[in-house]
Amino acid sequence: PPCRALLPELRKASKHLYGQLKFGTLDCTVHEGLCNMYNIQAYPTTVVFNQSNVH
Repeated sequence: PPCRALLPELRKASKHLYGQLKFGTLDCTVHEGLCNMYNIQAYPTTVVFNQSNVH
């Protein structure tokens, strides 16, 4: 699936930007409430937070 295809790139970026940015992943089948809160309707979706604001 596309979400799994993106995972290696996220890992590379996480290592490259260690200490500057934090990366995480979310399984919407487990955390449905969070996915609804951020209106995630397709996978993969990238969400960027800056001082707790979604961009």
